[in-house]
Amino acid sequence: MWHYFEVPPSGVVEIKLRAFIGLNRLNYSIYPLFQDSLCYGGLLPATYTLDGTQATDQIQPVAQGTTGFNGDVVGLCCLEPGTLYAIQLDGGSPGDVGQYIIEYIDEIEVYAGDAQYSIAGGDTFDYRAIDTGYVCFSDTLIPSVVFDALGNSTTDIANCMDIGFVVQDSVNIPDSIINGNFTFIDSVYGRPRYWVNDGNNPIPPNTVHYVSPMADEQVTWGQLVCPSASAENGAPFVFLTQILLNTSYNSNNCIISFDVTGGLPAYNGSL
Repeated sequence: MWHYFEVPPSGVVEIKLRAFIGLNRLNYSIYPLFQDSLCYGGLLPATYTLDGTQATDQIQPVAQGTTGFNGDVVGLCCLEPGTLYAIQLDGGSPGDVGQYIIEYIDEIEVYAGDAQYSIAGGDTFDYRAIDTGYVCFSDTLIPSVVFDALGNSTTDIANCMDIGFVVQDSVNIPDSIINGNFTFIDSVYGRPRYWVNDGNNPIPPNTVHYVSPMADEQVTWGQLVCPSASAENGAPFVFLTQILLNTSYNSNNCIISFDVTGGLPAYNGSL
């Protein structure tokens, strides 16, 4: 059995498939649909070739698997809007006695989530903050995603994407962050997710920067090759420089002089 769908403008879809009456297993494969492409037969699944004959090259599915009564949600990301795809379903046995269904095909508008971070000192800042969080030298910035009033994450992404965090020098993120429209300073993916203000990362000190959630494909995370990738407006922070105490002693008048640099005073332009 074959079904077809057109890729929506977002380039991201989620599809739920499940076995139904009389079946305990459903095989599925999702293929790009080329003009005059045909299936030449067989199960598990049927082979899909360029012209419908066994002599030509097979078309590789973009997703395939097996599911049962509870169903399976398949996420497809970074697809070209307007293109057609074919979904092949079979029960894995001759005759396919029973029913299987596609419960839904939904477009996903990717939203990486509202930005928030905490620092080791215990303060928390989010994207709505009117002030800027100061991260002292040797302190840690720990990014996260805001939860709504019901305790649900504000992130809304397909299961073919994953969340990390990105530091950029502008709060305004363009709708498309690929093709040179978005340049980030640094990013973290996986766990642990944090930045330590120790001078060993590319984030310049004493300058306002922004940390944001970013959603991207798992296999190419942070490379920004996926048109569906998303980053949201960030929360502002400053990495402060190390506080250094310089002393000098004048043996003629027995006076010790102190000179302190770094930290918040340096950022404010005074010593």
